[in-house]
Amino acid sequence: MADEAAPAAAAAEKPAKAKKSHAPAASAKKSVKTPAEKPAGKGKKRAPRAAQTAKTAEKQTGAAFVYMLRCADGTLYTGWTNDLEKRVKAHNDGRGAKYTHARRPVTLVYSETLPTKAAALRREAAVKKLSRAQKLALIAGKNG
Repeated sequence: MADEAAPAAAAAEKPAKAKKSHAPAASAKKSVKTPAEKPAGKGKKRAPRAAQTAKTAEKQTGAAFVYMLRCADGTLYTGWTNDLEKRVKAHNDGRGAKYTHARRPVTLVYSETLPTKAAALRREAAVKKLSRAQKLALIAGKNG
């Protein structure tokens, strides 16, 4: 019987383990750093929200172009850009679309100037839906 009492006495001597809680202790407060206390140079500095919106509006109100290129194999490629000369050069340098990369050199055969990027994207989608004959008529100067 003495053997049975020993483990019970040893268990009684062990201190009870405190349960771990995921909640922060009531005495621990989060320190909020003021802008003066925050280290300088960390993170990307951003323009105020109003300035960002103005820049975005400025970008979207600039002229945009829808263009068609005739590739070396005779196919037509339609796209949009905000800098036509730069984009045609990129196509001929192999940095344009994947489609035109293997069909160089390309020649600009048609372009339209539109007031916004959104208008250019809509017009590009409409031109891409045209048949080849309709695209050739558009290039020739007829209504498309």
